[in-house]
Amino acid sequence: MLHNFAKETFANPKGHEDDLLAICCVDKAMIGWHGERAVSVFRERSGGQGFLAANSFSELIASAHAAITAEGDNKVLMVKVAKDLLSIHMKNPNYFYSGEFIKLTDQKQLYCFKTLTTVFLMLEKFKLDRLINKMAALKGNGKSNYEILMYETSD
Repeated sequence: MLHNFAKETFANPKGHEDDLLAICCVDKAMIGWHGERAVSVFRERSGGQGFLAANSFSELIASAHAAITAEGDNKVLMVKVAKDLLSIHMKNPNYFYSGEFIKLTDQKQLYCFKTLTTVFLMLEKFKLDRLINKMAALKGNGKSNYEILMYETSD
């Protein structure tokens, strides 16, 4: 779903001019990490046969590792995404979610795509606000922006 969203957004970036690069970076990182994990699990579940050249797992693992490190390490890309999202959020705190908080009154609401999207956006806004507060506290202790994003905000 993310990859399809990224492709559609890249083809028609209207409304996503500020976060298009972040969407593409997240897509690249998630595909690389998921591909590496999936191929590793396939190989492990195949037992000794997973090492046979006929199964091509070694080539798939190499390709997955290339996807993880190509065009910059995925962790560095995700630090860039965090920085970009924080910049967008600081300029416009309602960019990601400007609606009212919802109250779930019925379990059937959990099957509604609009409700799930709203809950996801509320969570993202909450996490961005929490990250900003945590960064401000760490900045007060003399940490650089790089140290804060790379090491202190792993949650």
